[in-house]
Amino acid sequence: MRERAEEWLEFADVDLRAAEKLGDDEYLSRATAFHAHQCAEKSIKAILELRGERVPKIHNLRVLTESIRALGLNPQVDEDVLDEMNQIYIEARYPSDFGLLPGGPPTGEIVERFITLATELYRFAERAVGKTTQEGSDVSKADAE
Repeated sequence: MRERAEEWLEFADVDLRAAEKLGDDEYLSRATAFHAHQCAEKSIKAILELRGERVPKIHNLRVLTESIRALGLNPQVDEDVLDEMNQIYIEARYPSDFGLLPGGPPTGEIVERFITLATELYRFAERAVGKTTQEGSDVSKADAE
């Protein structure tokens, strides 16, 4: 389980780095949003894997976040940003939908919020995986509340 959790985190790290590198190019804002979402999603899935939970084949960040909250973990994330990221996720992948928010492509400000949320979830997962031993001790009490 631990090895798989670390693999999820490694893939999340790649997506976070991609989002950070693409973040300064407004033309690439849809791709940036996609990678930020992928980082957040894979970070949460790392925690589920570590805890021996079934990793669902879904992309909804709100549902995934609730699944780790059900385990007693409470990442402090902006729910509105989670919703924004969910809204653009599928649209960012397919040309027929253009990857637009109601006001058009994600702006630099929106992309920055996405990268911030992705970073927060990645760091949260990193702490969870780093503070859990192979014997299965829990994450710190600060993360559980």
